[in-house]
Amino acid sequence: MAADYFISRGFQYFSFFSISNTPWARERCACFQQALHKKGIHGDRFKAFIYDEDNESKTKWGWWQGNEKSISEYLRSLPKPTAVLCDWDMSAFYLINICSANNIMVPEEAAILGYGNNADLCASSSPSLSSVVVNGREVGYQAALLLEKKMAGEQLPPLPVEVPATHIASRISTQSIGIENPVVVRAIGYIRENIAKRPNVSDVARNAGVSKTTLCRLFQTWKNCSPKEEILRCGIDWARELLIETDFSTAKIASFLQYSTSASFVRTFKRETGMTPMEFRIAAQGTPPQSN
Repeated sequence: MAADYFISRGFQYFSFFSISNTPWARERCACFQQALHKKGIHGDRFKAFIYDEDNESKTKWGWWQGNEKSISEYLRSLPKPTAVLCDWDMSAFYLINICSANNIMVPEEAAILGYGNNADLCASSSPSLSSVVVNGREVGYQAALLLEKKMAGEQLPPLPVEVPATHIASRISTQSIGIENPVVVRAIGYIRENIAKRPNVSDVARNAGVSKTTLCRLFQTWKNCSPKEEILRCGIDWARELLIETDFSTAKIASFLQYSTSASFVRTFKRETGMTPMEFRIAAQGTPPQSN
């Protein structure tokens, strides 16, 4: 999810950062690297930094404070702009502060994404922190099922039980576009700001100050997609957010995105995501309790 999120914004360089050398941090780093590798991104386009200084204070909260030198060197070594996934929100919060101390602009030079969507950390960070949203309800539900099976003496399913994250809460720390071409950057910005109007390619080209032909050529060069595909992707992204964060009906969301009918929106959403809007909403909210 993080790889797709950053790649869709045009980033060419990626990194993983952690202030805790734990098994789950290493696993997230490996999975992020594998996802990028499948997209053809490897070698010097990916860099990982997992802080692991061997000292007794590691068991104390805030043990990393005062050890910023190597992290600062890591930040300065990154090509700019770089998209950085952190193992959890505290690592991301800390990294943003180190960026500030080193005059590295977030998100323009380093787009930083946390994990866990801790409301207090994300809101108090400056700039506000984007984060991968964990499906806590489903985690709790699956844990309760395991406990119920254990108490009943039933055989447990293969462990661990994996629960996918639901979406990315996008805030200012990742609100940049990792593309050097100013026309494409301007075009993508226009699409995002006007997605509720469902702009067509002519609208985008006119705002970007180029012809439709030139815009299509630039998109293929810099994003490997067409402007029409980018408009569709942004619309589906917004629909996902509305399905997760509101109780708006499918028909209302379809009207927001200027679809002529609810049915056409449902068909498009399923083609792009593999699920109907309602199936997506149910999956994102977690498995509902089953009646006996």
